Amino acid sequence: MAVTQGNLITDLTRIIQDTSYDDTEQLSFLNQAMQEVAGHPSVLLQDLETEDDLTTSTTNPYTALPSNYQKNLFYVYNASKYWEVAIRASLGDMLRRYHKLDQSGSISSLTIRGRYLHYQRIPSSAETLEVHYYRKPYDMAAL
Repeated sequence: MAVTQGNLITDLTRIIQDTSYDDTEQLSFLNQAMQEVAGHPSVLLQDLETEDDLTTSTTNPYTALPSNYQKNLFYVYNASKYWEVAIRASLGDMLRRYHKLDQSGSISSLTIRGRYLHYQRIPSSAETLEVHYYRKPYDMAAL
């Protein structure tokens, strides 16, 4: 049997036994709990695995991550050059390998810093990166 939003609110009402919380407030609590569980670093929910294509810049060594990116970039494929791109642990790791992040050429290595995907080298023409990661869960809609 599939769990529905209505089932969750019914169960929550039974558990908390406090009628001062209406369905809208309970739904807000359920959405918050879902975001917190899905956002925990050690929790990887298979249904949140997704992929997206990013187009790189030809002037900057970075591009914005997808708006639904939550965590754990686990695979990147350079669709323009037909090879897997190495994912580095940090920007510091990238700097140790390249010294400066301004070298030109095809992308061979990248990392995440904030809401950006930093890569090295900077291509002379835009490249398409197929990124695989865990997205943010969608909020359950109001009843």
